[in-house]
Amino acid sequence: VTALNELGLQAHEGRIATLASSAPIIGTLPWDLCNALDRQYGPQGLHCEFRRFETLDELKSAGLTLAMVRGGPLTNHCVAVLGINDRQVVIADPSLGKLRIPIEQFAAEWRHTGITLHRNAVSGI
Repeated sequence: VTALNELGLQAHEGRIATLASSAPIIGTLPWDLCNALDRQYGPQGLHCEFRRFETLDELKSAGLTLAMVRGGPLTNHCVAVLGINDRQVVIADPSLGKLRIPIEQFAAEWRHTGITLHRNAVSGI
């Protein structure tokens, strides 16, 4: 929700979870989340892409991204990457809020995948 708000879109976590077919045990699959965001916010100019990243520099240059991090032994968790510098990564976690974490900690937990978010201007008719 924070990432969508950063792009000027009004979002509600419950609605997004429903659209993405979230389930209590498995959570939300990233490609389902990407498709749900495209369907819901595409008419407002949002474009999402679920992709793999090789490096943190590649993640940094991608812009606003929902990154997949380890949520547990067999699960992933999605956080919005709001900024990266040489020492830390600024994230928005749906459970914990906005955090600054050491870059080494983020790199150890990051799954090298994420959903990039870009918004194009939408002209009215």
